[in-house]
Amino acid sequence: MRNLYKGALAAFLFVTVLFAGCVGQSKPAAKQPIVIIRAVIGEPESVDPAFDYETGGYEIMQNCYENLVWYDSSSVEHLIPWLAESYTLSTDNLTYTFVLRKGIKFHDGTDFNADAVVYSLNRSMKMALDPSWMLNDYVEADGVKKIDDYTVSITMKFPYAAMLPILANPIAAVVSPKAVEDHGGIVEGTQNEWMDRNIVGTGPFILESWEANQQLTLIRNENYWGGPLGLGLAIPDKVIIRHMEDQNTRILALKAGEVDFAGVDPDRLSAVIGEPGIQFDKIGPTSAINYIAFNFDMPEFKDKNVRAALTHSVNLDLMILNVNKGWGIHAQGPIPRGWFGHDDNLYLYDYNMDKAKEFLAKSSYPHGFKMTIYYNAGNNTRKQYMLHFKDQAAQLGIQFEVQELDWPTFLKKQRAHELPVYTVGWVMDYADPDDYVQPFLHSKGVLAARVGYKDPEMDKLIEAAQRELNPEKRKALYFEMQKKVMDDYVYIWTTQTISYAVHRDNVKNILYNDAFGGFYYYQMTKA
Repeated sequence: MRNLYKGALAAFLFVTVLFAGCVGQSKPAAKQPIVIIRAVIGEPESVDPAFDYETGGYEIMQNCYENLVWYDSSSVEHLIPWLAESYTLSTDNLTYTFVLRKGIKFHDGTDFNADAVVYSLNRSMKMALDPSWMLNDYVEADGVKKIDDYTVSITMKFPYAAMLPILANPIAAVVSPKAVEDHGGIVEGTQNEWMDRNIVGTGPFILESWEANQQLTLIRNENYWGGPLGLGLAIPDKVIIRHMEDQNTRILALKAGEVDFAGVDPDRLSAVIGEPGIQFDKIGPTSAINYIAFNFDMPEFKDKNVRAALTHSVNLDLMILNVNKGWGIHAQGPIPRGWFGHDDNLYLYDYNMDKAKEFLAKSSYPHGFKMTIYYNAGNNTRKQYMLHFKDQAAQLGIQFEVQELDWPTFLKKQRAHELPVYTVGWVMDYADPDDYVQPFLHSKGVLAARVGYKDPEMDKLIEAAQRELNPEKRKALYFEMQKKVMDDYVYIWTTQTISYAVHRDNVKNILYNDAFGGFYYYQMTKA
């Protein structure tokens, strides 16, 4: 990859220079810096791995922070030692021991070592914010220990097959202890405002600046250790993540070559496919599950009949055809199709207005009610789903007002249980069905908590599946969970995304991985 970079991107311009009547020797022009610019619909909520839990922040963190293990290909199941040199698992399947690489520096010049790993994982666990469940649910409270300066051990509460993928998630990214301690240290249960806006990691890029509601700029880490494959410094000199909420603005910028990547909704793809200088990449089915959530803290949605009425009022087949334009399939419950534990025979909610009216007539709100429903600004697909939801609900006598919120505000209100109905998506943290049922369905799950959903029987099923080592028995537990949540009308599962990317055709060497938040820019090239 490094040779391709030199051959394709480095050019020499020879000029004739006259000096004192003599012909001067030709000199190469300076190499033009490689700058990758991506237009996105919203900015991250944070870039602190102990707090941020959304794809906008993930993209920045995965390019600036690093983990003990991480992905080296498009496979979500293939992990390699990254900051770790090697690892072993104890015979009782409870303790991982990691031997760490030496000679790695943080962006602030301090040493990466066992102290940094222990500090970082314990920090995430002690802060106990949204993504911390991935560590706190499975790692013993005192389970992260330093063996020597370059060896650490991590002991689990019970054998858990998905522990390594969790350690590849940003929640387990290694931060500079000095940077944190110099800026407020660790306060249990509390965000660190400095870490929300700054990064001091070991990764190939450094967060140079963050201009609120405009752009984030990453620059190449000139002291990068080279990565586990020995590829050296990052190829791009700079990466700019530019906030462009309006889709038309993004499309025009892409066509003009002002940006290299732009988010384009399915119903606008015709505006860019086939245009000069633009490349369309079909990536394929993903694990992203889109859904409509009911807030169980609202009296209207404590009534199962109301939830059922609204669920059967949605014409998903029509929406997938007209809005997704085929770039999605009907989501079949909380676990993605194609995954272990997914029930291919699980029934789908049908569109049936007569049935919807019957359910509402049996409810405590037979004459309907008024309410505001939400989506995140800039996402036209979600906007269209909410407008359809509004129109269909009106046939039942339910009056919805549709409102958009910028991404950070949306997330803040979602966490505070202030959104009565909303649509959003969930993408994988790690490749295991527990990463869907625990957040969506467990009473302590991050998504269930945001909508007030609690079911002690569901909690027992989830906890049993986490500990079950027999694959067939574990699968049976997941099947039972999926039927139960469908019977209870907890969420409206809308679509499972089929993904694509739109970019300038001179950008090459793009690595697509379902576990990534956005792009990993390390080896991208630009002709």
